[in-house]
Amino acid sequence: MFFDDISTGAANDLDKATEMSRAMVTRYGMSSKLGLATFEREGSPMLGGQGAIRSFQYSEQTAQLIDTEIERMLDQALAKANQILARYTALIDEGAAVLLVRETIDEAELKKLWEKHRSAEPERPKIQQVV
Repeated sequence: MFFDDISTGAANDLDKATEMSRAMVTRYGMSSKLGLATFEREGSPMLGGQGAIRSFQYSEQTAQLIDTEIERMLDQALAKANQILARYTALIDEGAAVLLVRETIDEAELKKLWEKHRSAEPERPKIQQVV
């Protein structure tokens, strides 16, 4: 977003996000399109191996739906992250400028920066008391 460049720096983050989305869809029943069904089971590591063996039995059509849901979740998360970063661009720019000069920001200074730019935060709806 800030440098208009794709790098490998976020590879681990992307891997974790993809795995989390896959688990939400296939193991935790958190897909609006596929419902509460689970599609994969994570087995235990065999013979002291590091990875677990996944077992799954579903059609190619279901596999495509799973892939589509994972992609939708990742796209939705990226859009939300970009929205948040765009809202706080001034804070990020000012913080980066300080870091270029001093390399560190202490907690008090970070809080001060946050308070200065907090007005960029949208007002949340107030919860009404129900009587």
